[in-house]
Formats: sequence, structure tokens, C-alpha cells
Amino acid sequence: MAASPERPNIVLLMTDDQEYDSLSVMPRTRRLLGRAGVTFENAFVSYPLCCPSRATFLTGQLAHNHGVVDNRAPEGGYSRLDHSETLPVWLQRAGYLTAHFGKYLNDYMRDDGVPPGWHRWFGMAEPAARYFKATFVDDGEIRRTGTDPAEYSTDLITDEAVEFIKSDEAASAPFYLSVGYVAPHVGKSFVRGNHCTDKGPEPAPRHLGRFLGREIPRSPNFNEDDVSDKPSFIRETEKVLGETLRDKTDKYQCRLETLLAVDESVARIVRALREAGELEDTYIFFVSDNGFVQGQHRLKGGKAVPYEDSIRVPMFVRGPGVARGAVARELVANTDFAPTMIAIARGEAALPQDGESLLPALAHPERVSGRAIPLESFRPDGFRGVRTDRYSYAERTATGEVELYDLRADPYQLESVHDDPRYERARAALAELTETLASCEGEECLIRPRLELELDRRPAGGGDCGRGRVSIALAGEDAGEVERVRAWIGGRRLAAAGGAALVAPVPAGSRPRVRVRAELVDGRLIDLEDRVPRCARG
Repeated sequence: MAASPERPNIVLLMTDDQEYDSLSVMPRTRRLLGRAGVTFENAFVSYPLCCPSRATFLTGQLAHNHGVVDNRAPEGGYSRLDHSETLPVWLQRAGYLTAHFGKYLNDYMRDDGVPPGWHRWFGMAEPAARYFKATFVDDGEIRRTGTDPAEYSTDLITDEAVEFIKSDEAASAPFYLSVGYVAPHVGKSFVRGNHCTDKGPEPAPRHLGRFLGREIPRSPNFNEDDVSDKPSFIRETEKVLGETLRDKTDKYQCRLETLLAVDESVARIVRALREAGELEDTYIFFVSDNGFVQGQHRLKGGKAVPYEDSIRVPMFVRGPGVARGAVARELVANTDFAPTMIAIARGEAALPQDGESLLPALAHPERVSGRAIPLESFRPDGFRGVRTDRYSYAERTATGEVELYDLRADPYQLESVHDDPRYERARAALAELTETLASCEGEECLIRPRLELELDRRPAGGGDCGRGRVSIALAGEDAGEVERVRAWIGGRRLAAAGGAALVAPVPAGSRPRVRVRAELVDGRLIDLEDRVPRCARG
């Protein structure tokens, strides 16, 4: 049976090492996915490194549960993951046709064949960071490409994906289509000249030089002046200057240029779905496996650090029932993709899911639920921590050094407040949250504030409900951890510090809805909503 509103298609488009701000050079993607769906401004990856993150997308599990903790064997890579129980396997069991085109997991070799769960397979084998001269395993057959412009890997991967969308097979059943692009990752470059040479990234020939002259954005944390609050390895790092800066600037320009072909590819895939009559019954997800640091906090480049440029990723979703042109405030993570797709397919995951379905956030993007995103890295300079709505907290596992940033006051993470007595309660709460999440599994990873909304409507001055009022208070085990409360009733906004009750007038005969947003000491935000009860007398 083909796709339908009850059994929609699912398309996942993934870039590699793409920082959030680079979406500025992708107008088609922003228009076709962002304006037609939901933009997630707070999308994160728990372990910001390619293979561990991609394994999380495939399993719905954090790295400390799926066991892929690095890019290469023996601690990471393709061979480290148990492929017998992953998202494509579960979707196959749910009756979905599954297809993958492009990059998969690091260390996937041509001799590895077709992984379990895939009906159609066109996977890029090592060396996988190739824009030209790439090697693909095409349903078990080895296919090598050259340097002809028609063999540019981004275009070639899209060609295969579009052909699949138009196939009779794809028209016969709901499908899951996974597309993995190399861009904007570095890779061996076959360009000759003074731009995008050596290790790339390598733009399509038609885009080469498009961003010549563009500088790496000079955000306040670029080549940060005062790093006395940072861990020792950053305090010992010199600024990115001279020849190093020139090289990084060239690579930055080339990264942007590689994304132009991805932007064109998004448009081609949307067009193919429309022409095949599948677009209205298809969810399209666009995301990166991790972000990328380019001179922020003096770091020359890379990921696997607990800073916003590394953990935050671009993310769009469009599809049936998804709000159009909305911006989601909710914190979401790569652990959420597998449970979301299982929910769409009405299937069942065979592993405990450390994330949760995004469908509620897609239907109500204005709401927040008190989410906390665990952060982790198991490299020698690794860390564990947590990202909440307000704070970013990290503990270096080797040295014990701590960083705490109040992102409301300091969005560029310039001054860690871990030693500031004004943040003592926040630090203690975040340390406790980190300890809990560091070994969590399944629902344990989805800690929510234990709060309840209590509404008490009373008549005013002796019994006239026409002059009544409602008392708005929070109860529950975490009520004492509430630092700020805002409430909305009948278009009127109220606010109170701490967990103090709010009081508002209520017109006679009305039962307006009350919405409360509470902020906890650890920086989590949660929305609670209920209708004002009927007037209680006596």
C-alpha cells in the first residue's frame, strides 16, 4: 500500500559538520522546509562527533547506551554498532520500504556489504569524506566515481534519491528515504589552484569561488581575548592568526560553497516528491550530525566540545499536520529522531529509547516541556554535562574542570560563572542533573520538572462570582525549585518571582484557560495549562 495520511513517507536529509549559522546561504532549504514547516532553533546533539551522533540517529540512544563512542575502531566506527536492531530494521517490520543514499557511518568499508534493514542501498564507503573519486556500495556492487562534474557526490547522491522517489517501487508502499551528504565536511580536494585545495571542502565546480573574500564571522567569542575562565587546554591555546587564520578562512568559504549544491538538492528532492504526488503525505527532516567550531574560544576547528557552535545544529521539519512557518522553542535532540519516525510509521523500537517523539512539538511549537539535553564525550579530553533552556553546564572528565554559562546573559559563552556565588544553587542543581543523566536509559533520560498547576477560584467580598478571582499556584515535588513564574489569562500577563502564587480577576460566567511558564533553578522552562474551574462558594 502506498503512502497515505495514516502511513506517511519519511525523508531524512543529513549534512555533515554543519554549523547553524551557515543556513544563511541556503535560501531554498529555508523556504521549502522552514517556511513550509517548523524551524527548530534549539536542536542539539548530545555527543557532537560524527559517528557517535549518527549511531544515535539510528538507535534513539545516547552514546553511553549504544556504545559507539568514537569515529574509528575499536571504540567507534561502523563495526562498533549492533546493526541487527536499528531504525531501518524497525521501519521494515512496520511495512516501510527503506532506502539510503550517501554517507552512513564512519569506517563503513566496501566489504561490509548492505547493512540490515535496507531495501535499497547506495552507501558511501571509506574514504567517505569525498566530493569526487568516491566509492559507493550500490546494492552490494562496488561503484567508483571520478572527477567529472556529473560525478560530484552531492549531485550523484541526489540523482539516485530522485530516481528512487520516481520509481514504481516507491509508489507501491510508504517509504523511509535517508540521504547523507558529505558537505560541508573537509575532504581530499582535487581542485587545482589557490582556493579549496588540499583537504577541501570541495565545492561543485559551478560554485567554486562563490564566497571568495568572505570572512569567518567575528562573533564576540571568535579568538576570545580572556580565556581565564576556560579549561586549561583552552587557556594554553593561542589565537587563530596569520597563516592559520588564512587557511581556516579559505576552508570556511569552501564549506559555504559546498552547501550550495545541498541547497539545490533539497529543492530537487521536494520537486520530485511533488511530481510523484507524494509531497503532501511526506515528512521531511533536515538536520546535521553535529555543529562545527571555527575560531570560537580560540579553537581552530572541529567539534566534540560542549560549546553552542558544536552541539547546536540546523533543523527543519515539514509534513502532514506540521505547523507552517513556525519556530519551535522546545529543546530537542538527535535521540528524538528514531522515536519520532517510529511514531509516524506506527512501528515499534526494539531498544529503549532515550529520546521522545517530536510530533507534539511539531503540532504545538510554541510550547516548552522542561527538557534537559544530556551532553557527553568519551574522548581523552571528554566531558559530561547538560543543556537546559537557560544554562550550559559541563564537567571535564579528565581534569574535573567545570564550566557553567548563563546563556540568557551570555549567549556567546564568554564568562563561565561556575565560581560565582550568585549561581551556587544553579550549579548544584545542574551537577545533580548531570549525574542522573550520565548513566540514564530510556525514560530515565527524559527528566521533567515535577510540577502541577493549581487553580483556585473564589468569589470576591462575600459570594459574588461576578467579582471573583483565581489564585494560580504551582505544586509538586519541584515547586521549591521554581525561580520565576509567568502566567497568561484572558490576554493579561502576570509574573512573580519564586513560587509565589498569582491572583487575577475572572469575569462572571467565564472559564478562561490559564497558561503558566515556570523556570526552575536549573534553567529548565515548562509550560502548564488548564481551564479556570467553576466558582466555589463557601
